[in-house]
Amino acid sequence: PQHEDAVTEERMVIMPLGGGQEVGRSCLLLKYRGRTILLDCGSHPGREGMDSFPFFDMVEPDEVDLILITHFHIDHCASLPYFTEKTNFKGRIFMTHATKAVMRILVSDTLKLLGSSRSGALYTDADLLNCIDKIEVLDYHRTVEHKGIKFCAYVAGHVLGAAMFTISIDGVVVLYTGDYSMEEDRHLMPAEVPPDHADVLIVESTYGTINHSSRAERESRFTSTVSEIVRRGGNCLIPVFATGRAQELLLILDEFWRAAPDLQQVPIFYASRVASKALRVYQTFVNMMNLHIQALMDIGNPFHFNYIENMKNTDTLIHNPMPCVVMASPGMLQSGVSRELFERWCEDERNGVVLAGYSVEGTLAKKLLSEPEEITCLDGRIKKRNCSIEYISFSAHVDYIQNSRFIRSVVPDNILLVHGEPIEMGRLKGELDKDIARSWPDSTHTPPVVMPKNGQPVSLTFSKPILADVVGETAATLLEKMERNAEGGEEIVELPDNTLLVTEDFESKLVSASDIATHTSCRIGRIQQRMVVPLPGVVLQLREHNHVSVVNMLFPRLHEVFDDVKYSSSCTTSDDDIKSEDSKGSILIQEEVSVEEEKDKEFIVVAWVASPVADVIADCALGVIFQSLSAAHYIRSCWKDASLPSALSCDKRHAHKHGPDISDEFEDPETCAVVKRMKLGLIDPSRAFNTSSNGDGERIRNGEEFDIEQVKKNRPKLEKIQSYLRDECGGDFSDVKIGRNGLRLIVRSDKLSSQLDVPAEAYVYIHWAVSRGQHTHHAVVQCPNECMRKKVS
Repeated sequence: PQHEDAVTEERMVIMPLGGGQEVGRSCLLLKYRGRTILLDCGSHPGREGMDSFPFFDMVEPDEVDLILITHFHIDHCASLPYFTEKTNFKGRIFMTHATKAVMRILVSDTLKLLGSSRSGALYTDADLLNCIDKIEVLDYHRTVEHKGIKFCAYVAGHVLGAAMFTISIDGVVVLYTGDYSMEEDRHLMPAEVPPDHADVLIVESTYGTINHSSRAERESRFTSTVSEIVRRGGNCLIPVFATGRAQELLLILDEFWRAAPDLQQVPIFYASRVASKALRVYQTFVNMMNLHIQALMDIGNPFHFNYIENMKNTDTLIHNPMPCVVMASPGMLQSGVSRELFERWCEDERNGVVLAGYSVEGTLAKKLLSEPEEITCLDGRIKKRNCSIEYISFSAHVDYIQNSRFIRSVVPDNILLVHGEPIEMGRLKGELDKDIARSWPDSTHTPPVVMPKNGQPVSLTFSKPILADVVGETAATLLEKMERNAEGGEEIVELPDNTLLVTEDFESKLVSASDIATHTSCRIGRIQQRMVVPLPGVVLQLREHNHVSVVNMLFPRLHEVFDDVKYSSSCTTSDDDIKSEDSKGSILIQEEVSVEEEKDKEFIVVAWVASPVADVIADCALGVIFQSLSAAHYIRSCWKDASLPSALSCDKRHAHKHGPDISDEFEDPETCAVVKRMKLGLIDPSRAFNTSSNGDGERIRNGEEFDIEQVKKNRPKLEKIQSYLRDECGGDFSDVKIGRNGLRLIVRSDKLSSQLDVPAEAYVYIHWAVSRGQHTHHAVVQCPNECMRKKVS
């Protein structure tokens, strides 16, 4: 059964760190429900240094849970080693098997090119290898889950191993296409349409509203252009990337040369540092190609070319007077072999350049589309551009018709355009808005189309109910209640007591505390708190001499504060782990906190199992204990019938510390002993209980006589002293009042407190006695502050 509790609104943020209204350095940040994902991590081929990387300063690398790479092109993966090795990124990285294999080859080759450039590389080969080791691979149509993020790869058709990803977080689905192609070419399958409904579609817009001509038309134009250049005696340069469109064009040229005997004497060179490695990768992952190539593999190797050879060194072309065709990387002529050959051949009008792929702003290939009269070489020289320039697109990106059909097939609720120049992207947005307004498959909702810039966040809000599975003992109890309530006609069913809501990776369960370990990955733990309270020296001496328990002394004070206080001569704590074998006794407070005294220990132990309630009880109990152990008169009052330790008895050698010899003033031995112990601080004058030696007493003789019947009537005398201290000494004492029990006078001095940095508080008691046949009383002052005690005395 499921319990529908409430509806919540959650906000998703998507922000391009690269590829926003531009082509190059693709990188998107996606945040939702506490999870952070990076989609692609490329570099810009038309920029240098950190300027070529995405805006990594807008993301906290240690917060990124997952990186998904769609394919191996430099503008989608080249900044990944920097992010994984030069930052504190700790998440996981996924891509397909082929993408990982080719990425290592291409990025390594890019590092060599950057090493010889002015800007230099921002990471090393060692960083690349460490990054490759961290990459995890996945197959198409296999769902992987990490921290509640479920993602699945589908065929994107762009290049070998290219993938588009569906990402599901707590039921919200995002589809990121990366670069994709809906057209089957000579070796790759077209892109798939994922079956899941997409709440958000992030789609490329490379060609905007431009439509491609048919493949047959483009192939015919390509082969005729190449043959025309070589037949007029020129060299034909075809700039391509080492993998991707290069293999497609090689298949076309090899087939065309086989059918044209007059061209078979013209060599076709594949000039790339990684040509042989790239072809081996293609041969390895034939299962990712279309059925035509797979069928050819049963007969022979379709990538074994008869009329194409690998060129390892461009110097071989210097002394070659014959025309030739050279396919060289990189595809945008920004550096490398293709740039070197172009600068060598651009002034000869017989030569020609065929641009077969998409060109990014800021690259030489993009500039050549406008057929400039001059070009600037890498060394700064200016050369005439006399060679012919032809653009025949074999770029494996969708055109407008393919893109709009794909979007209508997915029927997303929100559309984000990325990977496109601002003008073409804006045109696509305009056409999509018109198309959606005119006819959209879902009449209940028309998706908004946005085209954010780099660093511009797009915020989307999703409302969804909070659903919880009721499992285990809770489910059984709830079903019983539902059956009983159904018989009684009641509709509301209350959850059983001790039911917990546990949410793991966005899946919630209502489960009994006893079933936590069975139905969830959580475990129940507890924190045992133990506070050791040292005992004052006087308490230790009195306990040793009288063999009386300290917990006996604390029991009445704790009972005044708490309504449930139990005492036992043996430990009675509710937790066996806290018990002590040497316990002399313990107090259990509110069934939560134990106060335990151990044999021959100079401390007591307050122990409890941490919880909000137990913590409050323990704090209060510790306050009472500390107050009790620091109050001298209370300690004395607790040993009413105990005898004094010999160490605390007084003889005449110490009489000078406490005033004149008492035996000279009191003839009665019993009275003498009482006053002597009172002066030593061993008697609470209000109760005549035995106490410790803390706090001297100082007596003030008063000659007034009282009848024995009035011995216990202290209040009139206390009021008299109170009035005197207020009237005569008002400047010295800030507060003079009689205690609530009427047995003592409390005197405080703020002035002395500020001077001494300790509280100045004194207590005045009245003691009655019989001396020389007369009834007398004495005012006894108790105060630990010597200055205050003398002033009151």
